[in-house]
Amino acid sequence: MKILKPRNKTPQIQLNNIVDFHSHILFDIDDGPTTIEKSLKILDSEKQQNVSDILLTSHFYADTDDVNKFINIRQDRYEKLCAANQTGINLHLAAEVYLCRDLTLLSSVKDLCISGTDRILLEIPHEKEINSHILNLINQVASNYNVIPVIAHIDRYFDYIKYYRDVIDELIDLGCELQLNASALLERKTLKEARRLLENGCISYIGSDTHNTHKRKCNIAEGYSVIIDEFGKDVAEYLNMNAMKVLNK
Repeated sequence: MKILKPRNKTPQIQLNNIVDFHSHILFDIDDGPTTIEKSLKILDSEKQQNVSDILLTSHFYADTDDVNKFINIRQDRYEKLCAANQTGINLHLAAEVYLCRDLTLLSSVKDLCISGTDRILLEIPHEKEINSHILNLINQVASNYNVIPVIAHIDRYFDYIKYYRDVIDELIDLGCELQLNASALLERKTLKEARRLLENGCISYIGSDTHNTHKRKCNIAEGYSVIIDEFGKDVAEYLNMNAMKVLNK
């Protein structure tokens, strides 16, 4: 496993062509913006932070949502947002897919994967431990559909991971990749664990998980600034390039 060594703090360096790997910007589809005007305000905020590409990862729940209906609504919102988008940011269809038994019963998850890839962004239930049942479900998704699971906002589970360190290795052994929210690098309660995972090369992607322009705003540039201060610009560029490679850019 690659170890990333912390370095002395340096003046803030801005990263260009950032990929936001996790966002809720499509309007009127989940708990993100309710109107296209609000979606456009989020895009403006992303543009100000040198974001060039965004994965539009709207929530999908296999236990309550009809997959075809979800795909049709998402496509409608996507086309309307693309038509109104004046930022030059490239928008990529994807989904944040809730991990549950019903997910393993679908005929296909191709349209839930990051567009044009075999990667699927999975959300582990927040109220549950990452136990053998959860690990088995992840393995079923990966093997049934021949996809690579990307675990969304791994920082949400830090309280559990702190006491069960082997969980990270178990996820990686299953072929999972881990996505970290930028906010985890900006909050004292999560910074230490986020730093540890970065030091040990466990994080593959950084996302904002933005939902709006106030309480859950895009802060991906700030997150990358912390990575630059802690580990150097080369590490920030390496993480961003990981995301670029997924998009074949």
